[in-house]
Amino acid sequence: MNQRDDVSVLFLKPCGFSGAKDLFAPSLDSSSAARLRPPCGSAARDGAWNKVEVLERSKTNLDFSVIDFSSNQFTGDASFLFGKNKDLLMIDLSHNSFEFDFTKVEFPLGLTNLDLNHNRIYGSLPESLTSLNLQLLNVSYNNLCGRIPVGGDLPSFDQSSYSHNRCLCGAPLAVACT
Repeated sequence: MNQRDDVSVLFLKPCGFSGAKDLFAPSLDSSSAARLRPPCGSAARDGAWNKVEVLERSKTNLDFSVIDFSSNQFTGDASFLFGKNKDLLMIDLSHNSFEFDFTKVEFPLGLTNLDLNHNRIYGSLPESLTSLNLQLLNVSYNNLCGRIPVGGDLPSFDQSSYSHNRCLCGAPLAVACT
């Protein structure tokens, strides 16, 4: 990755949090940098002491380059984290209970890592995924339906990236679309 002066990271892993929008209190304005220690123990599964780190907030409110909310208990609509005009490079919302319509999600063109596995996300895979230069994609274990779009980097991901959805079909899955 290129060196960037405005790289910002929001890391909330794993802590058992719920209610993603409640995390963005007015006290975290666009110019703040913070290190928070929430009440969820002193050691994460990966051995790190920190459960929440906000490392150098970007210049615009709620615009992070890297978001990792993985392995918590978040629920609700996380689609507000996406947007075609955001600087988002990587997002990991895996192993939560987020529930939103993926069909209408717009992605920033710089997005390279998208990990949404083990949630309750529904709808279809947006065709716009084919225009991204993805290095990682995992939408397995959700409630997605419809044909997997053809093109871009999508064919480079194996069936484990798409498996265990309600009714996804098409390559690389063995389920043919009718």
